[in-house]
Amino acid sequence: MKKILLICVPFVILAVAASLYFFNKDQNKQTSAVTDDEKYNDEQEDVTGPGTDTVSYGLYEEDGQILDSLDIGKKNGKGYKKVLSFSHYFNDKRKYGLVILSDFKTIPFKTDNGGYKKSYTFKMDKDSVKKIKLEFEPPSNFSELSFIIIPEPDYKQESTNLDIASGLQENFTLRYIRKSRDEKEDLKPQKTTDELTGEQVFLTSKQTGNKILFKSKSNQKTYLQIFNSHDTNLDYALVALSGTEQSSVNGKPVSFTSVKENDTNIYEIDMPKVEDKENYQIVLFPTPYKTSTMYEGLNNTSESTFRTVITP
Repeated sequence: MKKILLICVPFVILAVAASLYFFNKDQNKQTSAVTDDEKYNDEQEDVTGPGTDTVSYGLYEEDGQILDSLDIGKKNGKGYKKVLSFSHYFNDKRKYGLVILSDFKTIPFKTDNGGYKKSYTFKMDKDSVKKIKLEFEPPSNFSELSFIIIPEPDYKQESTNLDIASGLQENFTLRYIRKSRDEKEDLKPQKTTDELTGEQVFLTSKQTGNKILFKSKSNQKTYLQIFNSHDTNLDYALVALSGTEQSSVNGKPVSFTSVKENDTNIYEIDMPKVEDKENYQIVLFPTPYKTSTMYEGLNNTSESTFRTVITP
């Protein structure tokens, strides 16, 4: 499976460009290009490459075969060995974090033959491409694997600059579902509304409204809005990230909920207790564990709230 993020909407162009400029004004004059015959090549002529303001990424077998479906591919003994290709075609440097989730809980993995860790951080220069060797061993009975690439995971936004917030909002996700299963809904909404924020998932300080929650206190009561824009009822899995560490949603590492077609559910969320400033971002996975073709285009995606900085 490979994905290309083409920044084509004017507002998004501004958001991403502004955030990248903010993080690092220095430009690296070295350009790293991918040749046509290189393994793990997820480039597309006239779509990606220097000057295109795109991010592209894909997961491959060691022999260069791309994993372009929900199938995670072959095992190597008890675990898996794959290669993640990531292309960053912007004029600025940027840092990214990587986590792997098995059934929506982080698992340790090796990168480039290093030791096992639950996250990996890497830097991308201007117009650069990186190939990361991965080795991981999920539980033998797992149903779904998710790979999340997080832009600038350590950056804590102190301002209310919407351009920066938008540039940090989207995480880049690859999902692989081995087998279908049903999960019992354990996160119940307080109410349902037809009020829209323009976001699939949105965190705010009041039960209704569209004011972004840039900052919060430990244990503060907040409200999560999930909008199902589709003409069918959908299930969701929810996790929370603090940088590259998994946090909790109301004390649980993963929660499940359902939203009826074209409805918005509102949930009461208690922010976690922190000892120091921490990022907090809820990531929403539509149709968890669903392999049916009716969910194509949903079961390989994720949506994220704007980041919130929690203070003690």
